[in-house]
Amino acid sequence: MRLHLRATSTPPVYKWLPTAPDPGEARVIERNREKEAEAMDSDDGGGHERPSLAMPTPESLVLLREGISLVLSQWTALQMAVRNEWGGRDSGRKSEELASTLLSWFSQSRTRLYVDDLENILDENMVLSFNTTIEDGSVEEIAEQLMIMHEDCLQGNYDSIEKLKLIHVKHAVSQSRQVKDQNEEES
Repeated sequence: MRLHLRATSTPPVYKWLPTAPDPGEARVIERNREKEAEAMDSDDGGGHERPSLAMPTPESLVLLREGISLVLSQWTALQMAVRNEWGGRDSGRKSEELASTLLSWFSQSRTRLYVDDLENILDENMVLSFNTTIEDGSVEEIAEQLMIMHEDCLQGNYDSIEKLKLIHVKHAVSQSRQVKDQNEEES
C-alpha cells in the first residue's frame, strides 16, 4: 500500500491506495533521458562528463550532515512516516539512512548535481522505505532547500544551517514548555 499526499488549498487528505506502478514513472524516465542528453552535450570530448570543480571540505561535510538532518527533521511527510512506523519498526533508522544517503550523494559525486536527481532519491526512498508516495510538493521543496544548502557549504557559507539550528532549538524549547504546562494542568 502507498500513501498519496496531494497539495491542495485545503488541509491535505491522506489515503491509502493499492500499490501500483507510479503514474509519474513516464515523467521520471523522460527527465533521465533529458539529463543523459545534457551529459553528452557537456562531455569532455571523450564521452566523460566534466567533473564539478568544487569539492566539500571536511568541515563543510560535518555541517552539511547536520543541515541535512535538520531539514529532514522538519519534513512533515517523512516525520509522519517515521512516527507512524510506515516503514516498520525500524522507520527511525530508515530516516537516518536517508540522511546518510544524501550526504554520500552530495559528497561523493564527481559530476554536476541536478535537483531532479535529488528529487528522485527522495521519492524513491519514501516509496521503497516507507511505501509512501508524496504528491504535496514537499519533495521538490526539500530537494531545493538541500541543493541550496549544499551550494552554500561549498562556498563556505553556513548561514542556512545556523538558521535551521536556531529554529530547531526554539521548536524544542517550545515543545518542552508545552509538556511542562500540560503536566502542571494535570496536577
